Amino acid sequence: MEAIREEAAQVAEDAAHASEQQTSDGTSFYAPEALVEAPAATPAPAPSMDDLVARVLAKMSPEVLQAVTREILKPVVEAMVKEEMKSKKS
Repeated sequence: MEAIREEAAQVAEDAAHASEQQTSDGTSFYAPEALVEAPAATPAPAPSMDDLVARVLAKMSPEVLQAVTREILKPVVEAMVKEEMKSKKS
């Protein structure tokens, strides 16, 4: 779980850093006004939460992803099995 937290923190930091580099007119924070010919038509939209989650999941190794999935699904499947066993006894 710590690896996921670290990846999530990195993705969030990258997204925040990218949005900080844009000013309200779309020019780069680091570029002097004299070097900027014309502002971009529209600044890139902030990534959606789905995009950020996809980045974190893409960086995870298959083994970690599988282990986490099993840990998350285990109580759900266990509850389903218990419910089925309970309904069979009734």
